[in-house]
Amino acid sequence: MRRIILAAAKGGAGKSTVAVNLAAGLALSGKRVLFLDLDPYAGGTYGLGLQPDEDGLADVLDRRGQLVTLARETGVRGLAAIAAGVGLFGIVKRLESAPLRLREALHGLRGWDVLVTDTPPAVGPLSVAALAAGGEVLVPFTPSVPDLASVAPFLGEAATVRERLARDLRVRAFVPVRVTRTRIAAEVLAAARTQYPETTRTEIRQAAAVVEATAAGQPVAVYAPGSPAAEDFRDLARELKEE
Repeated sequence: MRRIILAAAKGGAGKSTVAVNLAAGLALSGKRVLFLDLDPYAGGTYGLGLQPDEDGLADVLDRRGQLVTLARETGVRGLAAIAAGVGLFGIVKRLESAPLRLREALHGLRGWDVLVTDTPPAVGPLSVAALAAGGEVLVPFTPSVPDLASVAPFLGEAATVRERLARDLRVRAFVPVRVTRTRIAAEVLAAARTQYPETTRTEIRQAAAVVEATAAGQPVAVYAPGSPAAEDFRDLARELKEE
């Protein structure tokens, strides 16, 4: 099963939005996708129209259950999800000493082609657990100087996890989100493409449809399939569809 991890060094980078809409795009392209929400605030869970599961995922990470029993159907054909909840806050300290628990929980998981994992903002025990599970990391960033500056420290953290815990971890791509037609955005994007050649060709434009879709608990491809935002996410899914 292919594993895609959405992670960023700071909040506000559009990480959960990209995670939800990429998972939906891959499912609509014919892949069987499982969305795993590791953010206790459950932004991705709400974005798929589901309610948080306060204890289920926390119990699994405490070795008191199996992930497969938590998978719930979404409104997108081919896309199932494992909801997050505030119970995840309670295991953060235990994960500091056992960062491989998620990798152990994922072992033997069957029935899906792709696992898309959303992580909390910044790098903490839950994000480290996601990275330690191995796979491809996608790093969303807005075209702003602070967001671009936050990428390098995050890459350092990811490199440490790779060296110590997950040799199969790699940074696959950097995804520009909330892109506007401004001079500063163009300058930051040019700098990003120079500094990080893995930056995706696809740029996710800032759009009201994305905000409205999130509030409605739907991926934008379902909420407004004919919108430019939906086309952006379809393009991203196509660009990232194959390993």
